[in-house]
Amino acid sequence: MNRIRLTARSLRHYWRWQIGLALGVGVAAAVIAGSLVTGDSVRATLAKQAEVRLGKVGTAVAAADGFFTEALAARVPGAVPVLLVQGTVSVPGDGRRANGVNIFGVRDDFWTLGSGPAAGGTGGLILNEALTKALGLDGAEKPEVIVRFEKPSLISRDAPLSGETDLTVTLREAVARVAGEEAMGAFSLKAQQEPALNVYLPLAKLQEAAGLPGRANLLLSPEGKTEAVSQAVQGGMTLEDAGLTIGVVPAVMGLSWYDCVVQGMEAHAGPTPMPLRKDALQVATTIMQEVVSIANRYPPYGRGTVGFVQVFPNSRNVIPGEVKFSIDLRNVSDALLDTMHAEILAFIETTRSQSGLGITIERVSYYPPCPFHPECVGAVRA
Repeated sequence: MNRIRLTARSLRHYWRWQIGLALGVGVAAAVIAGSLVTGDSVRATLAKQAEVRLGKVGTAVAAADGFFTEALAARVPGAVPVLLVQGTVSVPGDGRRANGVNIFGVRDDFWTLGSGPAAGGTGGLILNEALTKALGLDGAEKPEVIVRFEKPSLISRDAPLSGETDLTVTLREAVARVAGEEAMGAFSLKAQQEPALNVYLPLAKLQEAAGLPGRANLLLSPEGKTEAVSQAVQGGMTLEDAGLTIGVVPAVMGLSWYDCVVQGMEAHAGPTPMPLRKDALQVATTIMQEVVSIANRYPPYGRGTVGFVQVFPNSRNVIPGEVKFSIDLRNVSDALLDTMHAEILAFIETTRSQSGLGITIERVSYYPPCPFHPECVGAVRA
């Protein structure tokens, strides 16, 4: 019996098993082939979505906190500055509204980054297709929308010290056109399944409305090499671009410290008439206000501070009989500090005479100013 004959008899004898094996192999091959085809399809779909959302943008530089100058883009080859804030868009009158809208401030060169033909700006408000559908404006002829957003701030509106001032900006504009997906209408840097809801305004208009003239927080470049863009940004970034300034310090301030005591008379707050009172705290606060006034008379480096106050007997219903407090005067030259010293002594002498209360002042410490070399100051200022 040869090998061919043995194989034939085996197939004939085990034909049920052979058919099952063949079917299993066929099903497995179909599953694998289908997975490969599906994977390629999903990969192609994701690549298409990325291309539509990013267009020709190869690298994006976003300010994590704050803003930089629009002029920085000129120092990064091919870069386009963008101002991005979050807000809402609604249709006047009928309550249709979209939340979580990306409000972009763009220049005309932004539209050249699209994967399709550049549509160019119109100088007006532009919606993308997703936002147009969300607001039900398909087919409407030059509809109006209301754009609302909060002015960017370093302090959150939810913070206790943020204040109660209304920082909401409202713009009512007619829709100039609808941006197609391949013309940067679907632009988004977020990895999300839902289409981005975008509205586009001229950069200068959004800057003015947000109170951020000449500022941006997003830099888009067609350059795909991140290192090249990073080096260009680092090499071109200035302190002004980052919104930082250097203050030139011409000297170490001289300071003069004093202890002041105002001696009045304790009395009960109820039965003591106002004209008969010898209120030490009332007179002390007059001196404290003069400390601030003296500092303000010698700008820009004049300083006056009352940082320590003790009131005796410190009772709710007793007129203060004695007040002790500190005085701190500072400036950058001996002449100015001497003038401030003479003025506070003269004022205390006048106040002592007018009030009839005992007032003592003692200089407890003095450190003369230390001016820096003019050439050093000039080099920093330059």
